[in-house]
Amino acid sequence: WAKQAGIDGFLVSWKSTPALDDRPARLIEVADDERFQLGIVYEGLDFERRPLPIATVRHDLERFADTFAGDRAFSIFDRPIVIWSGTWRYTNAQIASATRNVRGRLLVLASAKNVDDYTRVAPLVDGNAYYGSSVNPRRYPNYGRKLKALSAAVHARGGLWIAPAAPGFDARRVGGS
Repeated sequence: WAKQAGIDGFLVSWKSTPALDDRPARLIEVADDERFQLGIVYEGLDFERRPLPIATVRHDLERFADTFAGDRAFSIFDRPIVIWSGTWRYTNAQIASATRNVRGRLLVLASAKNVDDYTRVAPLVDGNAYYGSSVNPRRYPNYGRKLKALSAAVHARGGLWIAPAAPGFDARRVGGS
């Protein structure tokens, strides 16, 4: 259905757990069969929104680079893309520790929510992917300026910028307004 709609790739969430680790392999198989592209959104926060131990993040990023990154499904760019969700909860030393062994093999993007946070982590990552899927522009009229400022900060450093998009989001069916 995605291909019929003109979509040729997805960013997919991944949190490495024993119950979830077989799913990327199955998804990659389907993507390869369909000549579909994938990028990873690495879930760096636990289910209570606390940062995972940095040793876990480092292990998971290295495991992804060693196990999955060579597959053609991840060839959107010159290196597979991994968006590290939750970078704002980590120190620069932690981010450097987790990315040191994978930056040459992966494009690691931060998930900074503002220019100051992106500026803080910019030397340690290859860009930024801000996720704000359900912002109502009427309620937050400065949202567009925020995205433009983030984009400018990322591009000024030669980074890859992935902006949020959620066309047609309507929270009324899930209790929202």
